[in-house]
Amino acid sequence: MNQTKNLRATLKAPQIIALDIKVNESGITFPVIVQPRSKKNGVVGFSEGALKVKVTAPPVEGAANEALIELLSQILRIKKSNIEILKMKTSRRKLIQCKGISMNEMKSFIKNIEP
Repeated sequence: MNQTKNLRATLKAPQIIALDIKVNESGITFPVIVQPRSKKNGVVGFSEGALKVKVTAPPVEGAANEALIELLSQILRIKKSNIEILKMKTSRRKLIQCKGISMNEMKSFIKNIEP
């Protein structure tokens, strides 16, 4: 049974951010926008209803996707094998599925993001 929940995090600026997170029996799914060839790896905020992430790897032969999975694994504290890119593997905008993480853990992560 899929449930759709929108999380809202209030940031320092008086701005409400909505991130489309869907909960299912395996874990959660959420959209990500990736900016490859950046100076540093990191989550930089939200854009267009998605988590915005920068990675240093180029978008060549899946290197940026691997860097994205590595980064998400570190910041969400879950195994890389529990993270999968479900859709749009060759696009900057991706749909990510994470197993082994709860909605409450994702809420805690989102609250700590500063744009």
